[in-house]
Amino acid sequence: MKTVAVLSIVGLVLLAPSVTSQTPDDNLIVPGRRIGKWTLAMSVEAIVKTLGDPPLLLEGLRTDWGIKTQPGVLAYDWRGPLGLGLATRDDRTVLVLYTSGTLRYRTTTGVKYGTPLGSVESAYGKPTATILATHGSLVIYDRLGLAARYRNRSVTVLAVFRPGSAQRIWKF
Repeated sequence: MKTVAVLSIVGLVLLAPSVTSQTPDDNLIVPGRRIGKWTLAMSVEAIVKTLGDPPLLLEGLRTDWGIKTQPGVLAYDWRGPLGLGLATRDDRTVLVLYTSGTLRYRTTTGVKYGTPLGSVESAYGKPTATILATHGSLVIYDRLGLAARYRNRSVTVLAVFRPGSAQRIWKF
């Protein structure tokens, strides 16, 4: 009886490292929640502390999008290989997390930077709103908390936000 108990404990100890070593996919875009390990629940301060001061601070989301945001939205943009950015209104709460210029991040349906026009709609259905701009468009899935910007017929930006909050972020 003692031998069975000891073997059972040894077996559990041997299995424990494999279970605890499993980590969530840090490259996954989860609409309404996160991009990789960066979540909407994190504070702006926590993200800046990890990534450093952003090379770009912008009034509104990137002006080259050609898509208007509501007044008071400020973007922190870490361009380059990191390909991440966030938008805030109060320098504390993250309104939007976005990724651009990197193939690192993707949704569970395979939508990522460079995905052809229409693939987002094929994966998620009809968008809540489509904002047309000089250089492309933005499709918004407000109930999911997902937006995708298209330019030259492919996805250039994927953004996550709290479901139901799109009109507090973008003008449409």
